[in-house]
Amino acid sequence: MTTTTTMLASFALAVAIVFAHYAVRSFWLVSSPDVFDNTVNVGVVGGLKSDGDEQLEAKEEGVSSTTTTTERRRRRRNRERRFAEEDFVFSLPPLPQMSPPPPPRTSPKSNPNSFLGDGKSDVVFLDADSESTLADEVASIEHDAERREVRVRFKMARCTKPVLRGRLSGPALAILTWSMTGDVARGAYEALPKSGTYYLEIVALFCNELDRAMSSIRVASSCVENVHRHRLTAKDVRIDIIMDGGLHASSHPGIIGSWIARDHSSDEPLYTRVQPSECKDENIPANDASKRAFCNIFTSTERFNRYRFEFNDSDAEELKEKVRETLKTTKEGGKAIKFCFIGASHSRTLVEHLHALFASSKDMFMAIEAKWPRDLSSVSAVASEAKCSTVVIGIGQWAAGWPDGAPLSFREYEESMRNALSSFQKVNSDRFEIFVRSVHENPLGYMISSCPPTDWRNPEVIRIYNQILGEICTELDVRFLDTASIITPMYDSAGDWCHYGNSAGAAEALYFSAVLTRNL
Repeated sequence: MTTTTTMLASFALAVAIVFAHYAVRSFWLVSSPDVFDNTVNVGVVGGLKSDGDEQLEAKEEGVSSTTTTTERRRRRRNRERRFAEEDFVFSLPPLPQMSPPPPPRTSPKSNPNSFLGDGKSDVVFLDADSESTLADEVASIEHDAERREVRVRFKMARCTKPVLRGRLSGPALAILTWSMTGDVARGAYEALPKSGTYYLEIVALFCNELDRAMSSIRVASSCVENVHRHRLTAKDVRIDIIMDGGLHASSHPGIIGSWIARDHSSDEPLYTRVQPSECKDENIPANDASKRAFCNIFTSTERFNRYRFEFNDSDAEELKEKVRETLKTTKEGGKAIKFCFIGASHSRTLVEHLHALFASSKDMFMAIEAKWPRDLSSVSAVASEAKCSTVVIGIGQWAAGWPDGAPLSFREYEESMRNALSSFQKVNSDRFEIFVRSVHENPLGYMISSCPPTDWRNPEVIRIYNQILGEICTELDVRFLDTASIITPMYDSAGDWCHYGNSAGAAEALYFSAVLTRNL
C-alpha cells in the first residue's frame, strides 16, 4: 500500500511541475514581447542572435531587416520555449515501478498448495489424477483439517451427483462419510483413533447417484466407473490429521472399533483392490508368470494383513475369553441357548468363524438357509425345531446378486423385507430374540465392475439396502446390528470377491458373539 501511494504522489508532483513551468514561461513570453527587442549587441544568448546578426541575415535573404528581425525573434522564442519544456520533461526522474502483491500466507509446513482460508482452518489443496474418468468433472480437491473433512468441488457438467468412496490409510483405516451440498461433496472423518499422516484415496463409484425410486432395470444397467481409472486423487496423496483424544464408544456409539496399523505398515498406502476383466482367473494361464504378476498388483489381498481390528475400550482377546466363559457357564448350568444365523452363504461363513473362535461350544451356533425375503416365512418351523433361542437375520446378497439376472429394486427390497420381517416378528416374537444384521458389501470384482454389470452387490447398492434395513428395524422395533465400522474399511478384502473368510469376518463374528452373550 505504501509503495503504491508513493508512486502516485511522485507522478502527480511531476505533472504539476510541468504545467506550472509551461504556464509561467508562456505568460512571460507572451506578455513581454519587447524584452528581446530592447536588447542590442548581446551576442548569442539562450539561442537568440544579436541585432547585427539579424540584419546581416536579412540582407542575404533580400528582405526588410525590420520585418525579418521581428519574425525570426518570434519564431525563435517559440522554438526555445518548446525545447525548454521538452528538456525539462526528459530530465524528470523515472516513475517508480509497481511492486508485486505480497504472496499468500502459507501453512506452517510451507506447502505451496495450501493457504490459511479464514485464519482458523488450514485448507490444503490436493493433487487430482489427470487420467481419472472424472478428471474433467473435478474443479478441486481440498482438505480442511479444522473441520475434519475432505471436499471435492465439481464442475457439474456431466456428473451432477457423483457417488464417491474415500479411504484413509495410515496409523488406522477409515472410510469417509459423504454428503453433497450444491457442487461440493464433503467427506467427513469424525471418528479416527489416532493422529498422524494418512494416505488419501478417493475413487468414483458412479457418475450419478442411484436413486431409491429407480426401477430394477435402471439399477441393473448402471455401470460403475472404469476400475482402471476411477481414482480422483493423485497417487500417494497424504494429509496430516490431528485428533483430540482417542476414539471412545461413548462418543461414537455406532463405531464398534477401528482397524489399526501393525508396526510401521502405515508407511504404505492401502489402495482399492479391484479385479479387471483381464484378471479373471480363467483369463490368466497357469504358466503366464508375467500376467499373474501384473494382475497381482490389482487383486492381491496381502495389503490388508497390515491392519488388525481393535474394539473400543475392549481387548479382542479379553473379549473372546469373556464370551467363552459365558458360553461355558451357560452350558454347565443346563440352560438351552442356541444362536441361529438366518441367511445364505454369508451366514454360513459367519458360523464357521464362530466355530473356530469357540470350538468347545460349536453346537451353540448354527446357520439356517434363507436366500430371499420371502423365505423367512418358511424358516420359522426350522428355527423352532432347532430350538433356536436367538436368531440373526441377514438377507440381501441374493436380492442384489446375479441369480435372477437383475437386482431387486430398492422399493421392491424395502417392501418385501418389511412384509417378511413383520410377519416373522408376529409369529416368533415369543419364541426367539430377533436381530437383523447389515448386508455385506462386495469388492469390485469383474462381474460387478463390468459394463453392463452381471452382479449388483457393489458398495452403493448395499449401502442403500442397509439404509432401508435400518429404517425398517426402527419402525418394527427390532435391533439392527450394523457392522459397517468393521466391514466397510475392509470392503475390498474378501478373497473370493464375496465372502469375508478373513480377519474382517472373524472380527465381525466376535462382535456378534459378544453382543448376543451380553458381553458388549
